[in-house]
Amino acid sequence: DFALDQGVNGNLFLNSTGVANLMTFSRQTGNVGIGKTSPATKLDVVGTISGSALTIMNGTSYLMGNVGIGTTVPLAKLEIHSSVDNDFSGIRINNPSTAANAFMGIDFYNSSNYQGRIFGERATNHFYIRNTQTVSGDLKLQTNNGAAELTLKYNGNVGIGTTAPGSRFSVSGAVIIN
Repeated sequence: DFALDQGVNGNLFLNSTGVANLMTFSRQTGNVGIGKTSPATKLDVVGTISGSALTIMNGTSYLMGNVGIGTTVPLAKLEIHSSVDNDFSGIRINNPSTAANAFMGIDFYNSSNYQGRIFGERATNHFYIRNTQTVSGDLKLQTNNGAAELTLKYNGNVGIGTTAPGSRFSVSGAVIIN
């Protein structure tokens, strides 16, 4: 059985048999509390919120489906959209630490295997792209047709126009040196 009770301050409380204050509606602020008698925000919940698209549990959020920033129809897991000229539609990763060993970047995983990392290092102000696959992990820059135009092999060999450079520097095609 459920019952609605009005508190002395005009708040409305939803109670159940044996459980007081399941839900609170604050008259002064319009805030709603679930499991809270004095909700501090428009929706103030003690416990887990779950739905078909969003789960928030103990301060951790899980989103199902695609997420859009600046768009209501994201076509990828995360899409950032801006239609403003000269606007940076990107991701900023900031580590305000002043420690010399402070890093900031993006890690890439395949299941539980660490594949690579793009990161910056504070101590040297260097930017790195790292492939962690030591046996066959090459770094390749490709054009729109998918062809690897520049290959950096795991052993340090560099190829232009070839994916299998056999020496420290290999070029497939004509070379002009001025």
